[in-house]
Amino acid sequence: MGAVRWSERALQDLAELAEFIRREDPVAAARVIDEFELALERLSDAPELGRPRPDLSEAPDLRSWPVRSWLVFFRNDARGLEVVRILHGSRDLGRHLGPR
Repeated sequence: MGAVRWSERALQDLAELAEFIRREDPVAAARVIDEFELALERLSDAPELGRPRPDLSEAPDLRSWPVRSWLVFFRNDARGLEVVRILHGSRDLGRHLGPR
């Protein structure tokens, strides 16, 4: 497995979504976190599986991968995978990812 780095904002996104789910069902929250971990393991080995996102960012290397109703936004470079954001798919993604 390649290295996975997290932006401060992505860590905050994950903590917020875990807390939101945990309020209703702690077991479900743990399952969702496990699903994110599995997705990132897979992406760190094969980042090209992610969908390129030129529609949302000027950054040519931004990609996304779905995990349930959320999207993991990431970049890959020589140092490994960088998780940029985790956003619910119903949000205004362009607004949360910065200027296009």
